[in-house]
Amino acid sequence: MSKETVGVLFIDVYKSTDVKLGEKQADVEETFAAYHAAVDQAFSAYGGNRWHGMGDGAIYVFPDSRLAVGGAIRLLGDLPAFDVDGNKLESSIHVRVGIHKIPASLIQGVPQATRGQRPTGDLDIAGKLEKNCPVGKIAISRDVMADLDNVQQALFRVSAVGPLAGGSAFVLENRNLMPRERALAKGLSPAQSSRLPPMPFRSWDRLCPSEGMGLKQLHEILREPLLVVLGETSDDPGSAVHAAATSDAVGAIEILSATRANTAVTAGIDRWADTADVACGRSMLIVGSGIVNTYAFAINDLVRPVRFSKAESRVMDRVVVETAEGKTLYGPHADPPKDCGFIVLLRSPVNPHAHAVWIAGITGMGTQAAARCALDLVSDADATVRERLGTGNFNPIACVVGATTPSGSSDIADYYRRWRIADYDLVVGIYNQGRAIRKDRGLTTR
Repeated sequence: MSKETVGVLFIDVYKSTDVKLGEKQADVEETFAAYHAAVDQAFSAYGGNRWHGMGDGAIYVFPDSRLAVGGAIRLLGDLPAFDVDGNKLESSIHVRVGIHKIPASLIQGVPQATRGQRPTGDLDIAGKLEKNCPVGKIAISRDVMADLDNVQQALFRVSAVGPLAGGSAFVLENRNLMPRERALAKGLSPAQSSRLPPMPFRSWDRLCPSEGMGLKQLHEILREPLLVVLGETSDDPGSAVHAAATSDAVGAIEILSATRANTAVTAGIDRWADTADVACGRSMLIVGSGIVNTYAFAINDLVRPVRFSKAESRVMDRVVVETAEGKTLYGPHADPPKDCGFIVLLRSPVNPHAHAVWIAGITGMGTQAAARCALDLVSDADATVRERLGTGNFNPIACVVGATTPSGSSDIADYYRRWRIADYDLVVGIYNQGRAIRKDRGLTTR
Protein backbone atom coordinates (compact mmCIF):
# COMPACT_ATOMS: atom_id res chain seq x y z
CA MET A 1 0.00 0.00 0.00
CA SER A 2 3.00 2.30 -0.13
CA LYS A 3 2.55 2.88 -3.87
CA GLU A 4 0.68 5.94 -5.16
CA THR A 5 -1.89 3.89 -7.07
CA VAL A 6 -3.35 0.39 -6.76
CA GLY A 7 -5.62 -1.80 -8.85
CA VAL A 8 -9.10 -2.24 -7.42
CA LEU A 9 -11.33 -5.08 -8.60
CA PHE A 10 -15.06 -5.53 -8.03
CA ILE A 11 -16.51 -9.00 -8.61
CA ASP A 12 -20.00 -10.46 -8.24
CA VAL A 13 -21.87 -13.63 -9.19
CA TYR A 14 -24.44 -13.08 -11.92
CA LYS A 15 -28.03 -13.75 -10.75
CA SER A 16 -26.81 -15.54 -7.64
CA THR A 17 -30.29 -15.54 -6.10
CA ASP A 18 -31.72 -17.29 -9.16
CA VAL A 19 -28.81 -19.73 -9.25
CA LYS A 20 -29.65 -20.80 -5.68
CA LEU A 21 -33.40 -21.04 -6.27
CA GLY A 22 -34.80 -24.51 -5.54
CA GLU A 23 -31.43 -25.93 -4.51
CA LYS A 24 -30.64 -27.72 -1.23
CA GLN A 25 -29.17 -25.35 1.33
CA ALA A 26 -26.22 -27.68 1.99
CA ASP A 27 -25.36 -27.72 -1.73
CA VAL A 28 -25.61 -23.92 -1.90
CA GLU A 29 -23.31 -23.44 1.08
CA GLU A 30 -20.76 -25.98 -0.15
CA THR A 31 -20.74 -24.57 -3.68
CA PHE A 32 -20.32 -20.94 -2.68
CA ALA A 33 -17.69 -21.74 -0.07
CA ALA A 34 -15.72 -23.52 -2.79
CA TYR A 35 -16.32 -20.63 -5.20
CA HIS A 36 -15.01 -18.00 -2.77
CA ALA A 37 -11.97 -20.17 -2.08
CA ALA A 38 -11.30 -20.42 -5.82
CA VAL A 39 -11.54 -16.63 -6.15
CA ASP A 40 -9.18 -16.01 -3.23
CA GLN A 41 -6.68 -18.51 -4.62
CA ALA A 42 -6.69 -17.05 -8.14
CA PHE A 43 -6.35 -13.46 -6.94
CA SER A 44 -3.77 -14.10 -4.22
CA ALA A 45 -1.48 -15.62 -6.87
CA TYR A 46 -1.32 -12.09 -8.35
CA GLY A 47 -0.97 -10.23 -5.07
CA GLY A 48 -4.66 -9.51 -4.63
CA ASN A 49 -6.21 -9.21 -1.18
CA ARG A 50 -9.89 -9.18 -0.26
CA TRP A 51 -10.62 -5.67 0.95
CA HIS A 52 -14.36 -6.09 1.50
CA GLY A 53 -16.98 -8.80 1.08
CA MET A 54 -20.59 -8.02 0.18
CA GLY A 55 -22.93 -10.99 -0.16
CA ASP A 56 -21.66 -13.09 -3.04
CA GLY A 57 -19.52 -10.21 -4.29
CA ALA A 58 -16.29 -8.67 -3.08
CA ILE A 59 -13.73 -5.91 -3.57
CA TYR A 60 -10.08 -6.88 -4.01
CA VAL A 61 -7.01 -4.67 -4.02
CA PHE A 62 -3.89 -5.46 -6.11
CA PRO A 63 -0.45 -3.85 -6.12
CA ASP A 64 -1.17 -2.53 -9.62
CA SER A 65 -3.83 -2.74 -12.30
CA ARG A 66 -1.88 -5.16 -14.52
CA LEU A 67 -1.81 -7.70 -11.73
CA ALA A 68 -5.56 -7.18 -11.19
CA VAL A 69 -6.20 -8.00 -14.85
CA GLY A 70 -3.92 -11.04 -14.64
CA GLY A 71 -5.75 -12.32 -11.58
CA ALA A 72 -9.14 -11.85 -13.23
CA ILE A 73 -8.05 -13.72 -16.36
CA ARG A 74 -6.65 -16.50 -14.16
CA LEU A 75 -10.00 -16.79 -12.37
CA LEU A 76 -12.01 -17.00 -15.61
CA GLY A 77 -9.67 -19.77 -16.70
CA ASP A 78 -10.21 -21.63 -13.41
CA LEU A 79 -14.02 -21.45 -13.35
CA PRO A 80 -14.67 -24.18 -15.98
CA ALA A 81 -12.84 -26.71 -13.79
CA PHE A 82 -14.77 -25.42 -10.77
CA ASP A 83 -18.01 -25.95 -12.71
CA VAL A 84 -17.17 -29.67 -12.84
CA ASP A 85 -15.47 -30.25 -9.51
CA GLY A 86 -16.88 -27.64 -7.13
CA ASN A 87 -20.35 -26.71 -8.33
CA LYS A 88 -23.13 -28.83 -6.80
CA LEU A 89 -25.91 -26.73 -8.31
CA GLU A 90 -27.91 -27.13 -11.51
CA SER A 91 -26.89 -23.73 -12.91
CA SER A 92 -23.37 -22.69 -13.76
CA ILE A 93 -21.79 -19.81 -11.87
CA HIS A 94 -20.82 -16.82 -14.01
CA VAL A 95 -19.14 -13.67 -12.77
CA ARG A 96 -18.80 -10.04 -13.76
CA VAL A 97 -15.57 -8.19 -13.03
CA GLY A 98 -14.78 -4.47 -13.06
CA ILE A 99 -11.22 -3.12 -12.69
CA HIS A 100 -9.97 0.44 -12.21
CA LYS A 101 -6.81 2.16 -10.99
CA ILE A 102 -7.21 4.42 -7.94
CA PRO A 103 -5.01 6.40 -5.52
CA ALA A 104 -3.91 4.10 -2.72
CA SER A 105 -4.87 6.78 -0.19
CA LEU A 106 -8.57 6.20 -0.94
CA ILE A 107 -8.56 2.81 0.76
CA GLN A 108 -5.76 3.17 3.27
CA GLY A 109 -6.97 3.30 6.84
CA VAL A 110 -10.67 2.82 5.99
CA PRO A 111 -12.25 0.92 8.92
CA GLN A 112 -13.72 -2.48 8.09
CA ALA A 113 -17.11 -1.39 9.41
CA THR A 114 -17.43 1.43 6.87
CA ARG A 115 -16.12 -0.39 3.79
CA GLY A 116 -19.61 -1.56 2.88
CA GLN A 117 -20.91 1.97 2.43
CA ARG A 118 -21.78 3.06 -1.08
CA PRO A 119 -18.49 3.80 -2.85
CA THR A 120 -17.95 7.18 -4.45
CA GLY A 121 -15.52 8.77 -6.87
CA ASP A 122 -12.76 6.60 -8.34
CA LEU A 123 -13.77 3.59 -6.25
CA ASP A 124 -17.28 3.73 -7.69
CA ILE A 125 -15.90 3.54 -11.25
CA ALA A 126 -14.81 -0.06 -10.67
CA GLY A 127 -18.20 -0.83 -9.14
CA LYS A 128 -20.06 0.55 -12.17
CA LEU A 129 -17.78 -1.37 -14.53
CA GLU A 130 -18.62 -4.60 -12.70
CA LYS A 131 -22.35 -3.86 -12.59
CA ASN A 132 -22.49 -3.19 -16.35
CA CYS A 133 -19.91 -5.76 -17.43
CA PRO A 134 -21.09 -8.42 -19.91
CA VAL A 135 -21.65 -11.69 -18.04
CA GLY A 136 -18.63 -13.97 -17.86
CA LYS A 137 -16.20 -11.21 -18.81
CA ILE A 138 -13.99 -8.40 -17.47
CA ALA A 139 -14.58 -4.68 -17.95
CA ILE A 140 -11.65 -2.29 -17.43
CA SER A 141 -11.32 1.48 -17.43
CA ARG A 142 -9.30 3.49 -19.93
CA ASP A 143 -6.67 4.11 -17.25
CA VAL A 144 -6.21 0.38 -16.75
CA MET A 145 -6.05 -0.26 -20.51
CA ALA A 146 -3.20 2.26 -20.75
CA ASP A 147 -1.21 0.30 -18.16
CA LEU A 148 -1.42 -3.05 -19.99
CA ASP A 149 1.23 -4.43 -22.29
CA ASN A 150 0.47 -5.27 -25.91
CA VAL A 151 -0.37 -8.89 -25.14
CA GLN A 152 -2.95 -7.99 -22.51
CA GLN A 153 -4.39 -5.12 -24.55
CA ALA A 154 -5.06 -7.49 -27.45
CA LEU A 155 -7.49 -9.41 -25.21
CA PHE A 156 -9.82 -6.41 -24.87
CA ARG A 157 -12.01 -4.35 -27.17
CA VAL A 158 -13.98 -1.12 -26.91
CA SER A 159 -17.52 -1.60 -25.65
CA ALA A 160 -19.77 -0.54 -28.55
CA VAL A 161 -23.29 -1.11 -27.16
CA GLY A 162 -24.99 -1.05 -23.79
CA PRO A 163 -24.24 1.09 -20.73
CA LEU A 164 -20.44 0.86 -21.19
CA ALA A 165 -20.51 2.20 -24.76
CA GLY A 166 -18.73 5.43 -25.55
CA GLY A 167 -15.06 4.54 -25.37
CA SER A 168 -14.55 4.91 -21.62
CA ALA A 169 -14.48 1.15 -20.99
CA PHE A 170 -12.94 -1.93 -22.58
CA VAL A 171 -14.37 -5.45 -22.44
CA LEU A 172 -12.71 -8.85 -22.65
CA GLU A 173 -13.17 -10.07 -26.24
CA ASN A 174 -14.02 -13.73 -25.64
CA ARG A 175 -15.13 -15.89 -22.76
CA ASN A 176 -14.66 -19.49 -21.70
CA LEU A 177 -17.65 -21.80 -22.02
CA MET A 178 -18.61 -23.71 -18.91
CA PRO A 179 -18.57 -27.48 -19.39
CA ARG A 180 -22.34 -27.56 -18.82
CA GLU A 181 -22.83 -25.14 -21.70
CA ARG A 182 -20.70 -27.09 -24.16
CA ALA A 183 -23.47 -29.52 -25.03
CA LEU A 184 -25.56 -26.56 -26.28
CA ALA A 185 -22.70 -25.32 -28.47
CA LYS A 186 -21.49 -28.70 -29.73
CA GLY A 187 -21.26 -28.39 -33.50
CA LEU A 188 -20.34 -24.70 -33.51
CA SER A 189 -16.83 -23.48 -34.16
CA PRO A 190 -14.83 -22.15 -31.17
CA ALA A 191 -15.23 -18.59 -32.49
CA GLN A 192 -19.00 -18.98 -32.75
CA SER A 193 -19.48 -20.59 -29.35
CA SER A 194 -17.27 -18.05 -27.54
CA ARG A 195 -19.55 -15.26 -28.77
CA LEU A 196 -22.72 -16.73 -27.32
CA PRO A 197 -23.97 -15.17 -24.09
CA PRO A 198 -23.76 -17.37 -20.99
CA MET A 199 -26.90 -19.47 -20.50
CA PRO A 200 -26.94 -20.49 -16.83
CA PHE A 201 -30.64 -21.47 -16.78
CA ARG A 202 -31.20 -24.51 -18.95
CA SER A 203 -34.10 -26.60 -17.60
CA TRP A 204 -37.55 -26.20 -19.13
CA ASP A 205 -39.04 -25.87 -15.63
CA ARG A 206 -37.09 -22.62 -15.29
CA LEU A 207 -37.76 -21.48 -18.86
CA CYS A 208 -41.48 -22.24 -19.18
CA PRO A 209 -43.49 -18.97 -19.21
CA SER A 210 -45.47 -18.13 -16.09
CA GLU A 211 -49.15 -19.09 -15.88
CA GLY A 212 -51.27 -16.80 -18.03
CA MET A 213 -48.32 -15.59 -20.12
CA GLY A 214 -48.44 -16.55 -23.78
CA LEU A 215 -48.30 -15.30 -27.33
CA LYS A 216 -51.37 -13.14 -26.72
CA GLN A 217 -48.99 -10.94 -24.72
CA LEU A 218 -46.48 -10.75 -27.60
CA HIS A 219 -47.18 -7.06 -28.15
CA GLU A 220 -46.32 -6.36 -24.49
CA ILE A 221 -43.14 -8.45 -24.55
CA LEU A 222 -41.86 -6.67 -27.65
CA ARG A 223 -42.16 -3.35 -25.79
CA GLU A 224 -39.73 -4.54 -23.13
CA PRO A 225 -36.04 -3.59 -23.50
CA LEU A 226 -35.28 -5.84 -26.46
CA LEU A 227 -32.36 -7.44 -28.26
CA VAL A 228 -33.13 -8.62 -31.80
CA VAL A 229 -30.72 -11.37 -32.86
CA LEU A 230 -30.45 -12.09 -36.56
CA GLY A 231 -28.35 -14.87 -38.04
CA GLU A 232 -25.59 -13.89 -40.42
CA THR A 233 -22.87 -16.29 -39.45
CA SER A 234 -20.60 -16.81 -42.43
CA ASP A 235 -19.80 -20.35 -43.44
CA ASP A 236 -17.22 -21.62 -40.98
CA PRO A 237 -15.30 -24.82 -41.73
CA GLY A 238 -16.51 -27.55 -39.45
CA SER A 239 -19.53 -25.58 -38.21
CA ALA A 240 -23.14 -26.71 -38.27
CA VAL A 241 -24.36 -23.14 -38.90
CA HIS A 242 -24.28 -21.35 -42.24
CA ALA A 243 -25.19 -18.01 -43.79
CA ALA A 244 -28.73 -16.78 -43.14
CA ALA A 245 -31.46 -15.57 -45.48
CA THR A 246 -31.86 -11.81 -45.73
CA SER A 247 -35.63 -12.37 -45.64
CA ASP A 248 -35.32 -13.23 -41.94
CA ALA A 249 -34.68 -9.54 -41.23
CA VAL A 250 -37.76 -8.46 -43.19
CA GLY A 251 -40.11 -10.23 -40.81
CA ALA A 252 -38.44 -8.76 -37.72
CA ILE A 253 -38.69 -5.23 -39.15
CA GLU A 254 -42.40 -5.62 -39.94
CA ILE A 255 -43.18 -7.11 -36.51
CA LEU A 256 -41.46 -4.30 -34.63
CA SER A 257 -43.06 -1.67 -36.84
CA ALA A 258 -46.47 -2.95 -35.71
CA THR A 259 -45.69 -2.52 -32.01
CA ARG A 260 -45.99 0.65 -30.02
CA ALA A 261 -42.79 2.69 -30.26
CA ASN A 262 -39.96 1.05 -28.33
CA THR A 263 -36.83 3.13 -27.97
CA ALA A 264 -35.03 0.37 -26.05
CA VAL A 265 -34.35 -1.90 -29.04
CA THR A 266 -30.87 -3.09 -29.97
CA ALA A 267 -30.34 -5.27 -33.03
CA GLY A 268 -27.35 -7.54 -33.45
CA ILE A 269 -25.93 -10.31 -35.58
CA ASP A 270 -25.16 -13.62 -33.89
CA ARG A 271 -21.52 -13.48 -35.01
CA TRP A 272 -20.91 -9.99 -33.61
CA ALA A 273 -18.92 -10.10 -30.38
CA ASP A 274 -20.91 -7.30 -28.78
CA THR A 275 -24.38 -8.78 -29.40
CA ALA A 276 -23.95 -10.93 -26.30
CA ASP A 277 -22.88 -7.86 -24.28
CA VAL A 278 -26.50 -6.74 -23.81
CA ALA A 279 -28.27 -10.12 -23.78
CA CYS A 280 -28.45 -10.38 -19.99
CA GLY A 281 -30.39 -7.14 -19.51
CA ARG A 282 -33.01 -7.54 -22.24
CA SER A 283 -35.64 -9.80 -23.63
CA MET A 284 -34.63 -11.36 -26.94
CA LEU A 285 -36.28 -11.79 -30.33
CA ILE A 286 -34.31 -14.55 -32.06
CA VAL A 287 -35.02 -14.93 -35.77
CA GLY A 288 -34.05 -17.99 -37.77
CA SER A 289 -33.42 -21.67 -37.16
CA GLY A 290 -30.32 -23.29 -35.73
CA ILE A 291 -29.16 -23.81 -39.30
CA VAL A 292 -28.52 -20.07 -39.69
CA ASN A 293 -28.47 -18.57 -36.18
CA THR A 294 -26.08 -19.66 -33.43
CA TYR A 295 -28.37 -18.40 -30.66
CA ALA A 296 -31.17 -20.57 -32.06
CA PHE A 297 -28.74 -23.47 -32.34
CA ALA A 298 -27.83 -23.14 -28.65
CA ILE A 299 -31.37 -22.90 -27.26
CA ASN A 300 -32.90 -25.53 -29.55
CA ASP A 301 -32.60 -28.43 -27.11
CA LEU A 302 -33.84 -26.32 -24.19
CA VAL A 303 -37.25 -25.63 -25.72
CA ARG A 304 -39.82 -28.33 -25.01
CA PRO A 305 -43.11 -27.44 -26.81
CA VAL A 306 -41.59 -26.98 -30.27
CA ARG A 307 -38.07 -27.14 -31.69
CA PHE A 308 -36.10 -28.58 -34.57
CA SER A 309 -34.99 -32.17 -34.74
CA LYS A 310 -31.29 -32.39 -34.01
CA ALA A 311 -28.90 -35.26 -34.73
CA GLU A 312 -25.13 -35.48 -34.47
CA SER A 313 -24.98 -31.80 -33.47
CA ARG A 314 -26.77 -30.67 -36.63
CA VAL A 315 -30.24 -29.19 -36.95
CA MET A 316 -32.48 -31.19 -39.27
CA ASP A 317 -35.30 -30.03 -41.54
CA ARG A 318 -38.09 -31.26 -39.25
CA VAL A 319 -40.08 -29.45 -36.56
CA VAL A 320 -40.73 -31.46 -33.38
CA VAL A 321 -43.89 -30.69 -31.40
CA GLU A 322 -44.46 -32.14 -27.92
CA THR A 323 -48.00 -32.17 -26.54
CA ALA A 324 -50.05 -34.35 -24.21
CA GLU A 325 -50.48 -36.73 -27.16
CA GLY A 326 -46.75 -37.21 -27.61
CA LYS A 327 -44.36 -36.07 -30.32
CA THR A 328 -45.32 -35.04 -33.84
CA LEU A 329 -42.92 -34.20 -36.67
CA TYR A 330 -43.67 -31.64 -39.39
CA GLY A 331 -41.79 -30.90 -42.57
CA PRO A 332 -40.22 -32.88 -45.42
CA HIS A 333 -40.52 -36.65 -44.90
CA ALA A 334 -42.95 -35.96 -42.02
CA ASP A 335 -46.44 -34.51 -41.56
CA PRO A 336 -47.26 -31.54 -43.80
CA PRO A 337 -46.78 -28.65 -44.27
CA LYS A 338 -43.37 -28.97 -45.87
CA ASP A 339 -42.51 -25.27 -45.56
CA CYS A 340 -43.40 -24.85 -41.91
CA GLY A 341 -42.18 -22.61 -39.12
CA PHE A 342 -43.02 -21.72 -35.55
CA ILE A 343 -43.15 -19.03 -32.89
CA VAL A 344 -42.34 -19.94 -29.28
CA LEU A 345 -42.23 -17.92 -26.08
CA LEU A 346 -39.98 -18.81 -23.15
CA ARG A 347 -38.11 -17.18 -20.31
CA SER A 348 -34.65 -16.19 -21.42
CA PRO A 349 -31.99 -18.80 -20.56
CA VAL A 350 -29.66 -15.85 -20.05
CA ASN A 351 -31.99 -14.08 -17.61
CA PRO A 352 -35.15 -15.81 -16.31
CA HIS A 353 -36.69 -12.42 -15.47
CA ALA A 354 -36.73 -11.54 -19.17
CA HIS A 355 -38.34 -13.29 -22.15
CA ALA A 356 -37.16 -14.87 -25.36
CA VAL A 357 -39.30 -15.09 -28.49
CA TRP A 358 -38.02 -17.44 -31.16
CA ILE A 359 -39.33 -17.22 -34.74
CA ALA A 360 -37.97 -19.78 -37.17
CA GLY A 361 -38.75 -22.01 -40.12
CA ILE A 362 -37.45 -25.06 -41.95
CA THR A 363 -37.00 -22.84 -45.00
CA GLY A 364 -36.91 -19.09 -45.51
CA MET A 365 -40.57 -19.33 -46.53
CA GLY A 366 -41.38 -21.12 -43.29
CA THR A 367 -39.69 -18.34 -41.30
CA GLN A 368 -41.62 -15.74 -43.32
CA ALA A 369 -44.88 -17.54 -42.49
CA ALA A 370 -44.03 -17.61 -38.78
CA ALA A 371 -43.15 -13.92 -38.87
CA ARG A 372 -46.46 -13.16 -40.57
CA CYS A 373 -48.27 -15.04 -37.80
CA ALA A 374 -46.31 -13.05 -35.19
CA LEU A 375 -47.30 -9.84 -36.96
CA ASP A 376 -50.98 -10.83 -36.71
CA LEU A 377 -50.57 -11.71 -33.02
CA VAL A 378 -49.04 -8.30 -32.34
CA SER A 379 -51.83 -6.56 -34.25
CA ASP A 380 -54.79 -8.52 -32.79
CA ALA A 381 -53.92 -11.64 -30.85
CA ASP A 382 -57.47 -12.54 -29.78
CA ALA A 383 -58.82 -12.41 -33.32
CA THR A 384 -55.84 -14.31 -34.73
CA VAL A 385 -56.17 -17.20 -32.27
CA ARG A 386 -59.97 -17.30 -32.58
CA GLU A 387 -60.06 -17.20 -36.37
CA ARG A 388 -57.05 -19.44 -37.00
CA LEU A 389 -57.67 -22.10 -34.30
CA GLY A 390 -61.43 -21.83 -33.82
CA THR A 391 -61.39 -20.69 -30.17
CA GLY A 392 -60.52 -17.48 -28.39
CA ASN A 393 -60.22 -19.06 -24.94
CA PHE A 394 -56.68 -20.23 -25.49
CA ASN A 395 -53.32 -18.51 -24.98
CA PRO A 396 -50.63 -20.63 -26.65
CA ILE A 397 -46.95 -20.32 -25.82
CA ALA A 398 -46.06 -21.81 -29.21
CA CYS A 399 -47.63 -22.06 -32.66
CA VAL A 400 -46.67 -24.07 -35.73
CA VAL A 401 -47.58 -22.57 -39.10
CA GLY A 402 -47.27 -23.51 -42.74
CA ALA A 403 -46.52 -21.15 -45.61
CA THR A 404 -49.37 -20.71 -48.10
CA THR A 405 -49.85 -18.86 -51.38
CA PRO A 406 -52.86 -16.84 -52.55
CA SER A 407 -55.84 -18.88 -53.73
CA GLY A 408 -55.55 -19.87 -57.37
CA SER A 409 -51.83 -19.09 -57.56
CA SER A 410 -49.13 -21.42 -58.69
CA ASP A 411 -47.53 -24.07 -56.49
CA ILE A 412 -45.57 -22.81 -53.48
CA ALA A 413 -42.36 -24.12 -55.03
CA ASP A 414 -42.65 -21.33 -57.59
CA TYR A 415 -42.46 -18.81 -54.75
CA TYR A 416 -38.97 -19.86 -53.71
CA ARG A 417 -36.79 -16.73 -53.72
CA ARG A 418 -39.28 -14.89 -55.93
CA TRP A 419 -42.16 -13.61 -53.75
CA ARG A 420 -42.85 -12.86 -50.14
CA ILE A 421 -45.01 -15.23 -48.11
CA ALA A 422 -48.02 -13.17 -47.05
CA ASP A 423 -50.26 -15.86 -45.55
CA TYR A 424 -50.08 -19.06 -43.53
CA ASP A 425 -52.06 -21.92 -42.03
CA LEU A 426 -51.92 -22.11 -38.24
CA VAL A 427 -51.48 -25.85 -37.79
CA VAL A 428 -51.25 -26.23 -34.02
CA GLY A 429 -51.08 -24.09 -30.89
CA ILE A 430 -49.47 -25.44 -27.71
CA TYR A 431 -50.17 -24.33 -24.14
CA ASN A 432 -47.59 -24.69 -21.38
CA GLN A 433 -49.41 -27.52 -19.58
CA GLY A 434 -49.22 -29.85 -22.56
CA ARG A 435 -52.57 -28.89 -24.00
CA ALA A 436 -52.78 -28.25 -27.72
CA ILE A 437 -55.28 -27.19 -30.33
CA ARG A 438 -54.83 -28.62 -33.78
CA LYS A 439 -56.63 -27.01 -36.65
CA ASP A 440 -58.15 -30.31 -37.74
CA ARG A 441 -58.84 -31.96 -34.36
CA GLY A 442 -59.55 -29.30 -31.76
CA LEU A 443 -58.41 -29.28 -28.13
CA THR A 444 -56.37 -32.05 -26.54
CA THR A 445 -55.67 -32.23 -22.79
CA ARG A 446 -53.60 -34.33 -20.42
